[in-house]
Order: sequence, then structure tokens, then C-alpha cells
Amino acid sequence: AYDFFSGRVYYPARAVTNHPRILMVGNSLTYTNNIPGLVQAMCVSSGIDATVESVTVGGHSLTQYMFPSNDWEKSIHQRLMSKLQNEKWDYVILQGMREEPLWKETTMRQAIGTLYPLIQNSGAQMVLYMTWAADFRTAGYDMDQVQAKVSDVYCSLARQYSCALAPSGIAFARERKFYPDYDLYASQSDRVHPNLSGSYLSACCIYATLFEKNPEN
Repeated sequence: AYDFFSGRVYYPARAVTNHPRILMVGNSLTYTNNIPGLVQAMCVSSGIDATVESVTVGGHSLTQYMFPSNDWEKSIHQRLMSKLQNEKWDYVILQGMREEPLWKETTMRQAIGTLYPLIQNSGAQMVLYMTWAADFRTAGYDMDQVQAKVSDVYCSLARQYSCALAPSGIAFARERKFYPDYDLYASQSDRVHPNLSGSYLSACCIYATLFEKNPEN
């Protein structure tokens, strides 16, 4: 995934290595195995004194974050707005619901379009965090087709807003192709969430995207 953008239109993040402040927005695909903590530990190990915070709610979509439909969702929306309006960030990383680009592409695009100026006003760079396809073993479900659609939408949004993209979904797909004996999913019954190896791989993608450094070693 580190080489995913070779030959493609790519908008790299502007590396901020002097005490960067990073806000991660998403759901359980971000908080499982504490991906924010993994990213922070990678920064520390390479001499970058980073602060990584998160706003994460299980099962939440970017659509719900920005267009709440009940009082509970409104409280989460206000929590995110407070973070963006009252604090300064160097990066804000957005992770949509697992297959939100398939189910809610229009409202996902609207949510990111609404978030973009807020992120800019907070002094931050917007970074998109591409999700991976679930490993469902059911008739009619094609992981590669799902991943292609998810990837296309995230790439389209990165081009639209000239923002960086952490291609974790591509990393999962490449692992599945080149290292089929390894498993990145939580368990035989949970083929959605990552195990620690999957979370670590995703954190590597985020680290490489923010700082344009190969995460090897």
C-alpha cells in the first residue's frame, strides 16, 4: 500500500513533525486494538512527539456524525464540533462506516464536504482513511468488487478535495493476494474488525501517509 499511488494523481500530506496534533474520527475500525495509540507509538519510535486523539463511536458513519437524526447522535455531533471549533489540529483523519461508500455515497460525500471547511478552519489537513471490505463467505458477496467500489469513492474524494488518503483497504487487499496464509481479521466469527496485525497494518498506512516515511522497521 505504500506504493499504491505510484503513477496515480496523489496529494501527499504536508509532513508536520514538530509536535503534530492528530484527530481521528471514525468507529470501531479505528478504535479496535487502539489504532490511534499504535499511530502515536510509531511517531514516538521515530522521534516525532505526536498527540493523537479520537472521536469514535461503534457503527457510526460520517453521515451520522454530520447529519444526526436523534438526540444521541446530536450529542456526538456536538462533541466532534467542539473538537474542531475549539482546538487546533495538524491532521484530521476521517474514516467512514465500513461500506458507507456503497450504501450512503451521496450523504457521505455531503458529510465530507461539510467537514472540509471546518477542518481547514481548525488549521488542519484533512486525511481520508480508506476502509477494507469485510470477509463475508456468503453467496453473491465479492470482496474484490466491494473493495474496488470503496477504493474508487475514497480516491474520488481525495482528488476532489486535494487531500491525502491512507489506503488501508488497499493494504488489506494486497495482503489477501500476496500473503493468503496470513489473516488480518479478528476471528473466524468476526470477519469485519481487524486483529492486531490488521490494526498494525492500518496504522502503518496512516503513519506513512502523514509523514511520507516508509513504516518498515
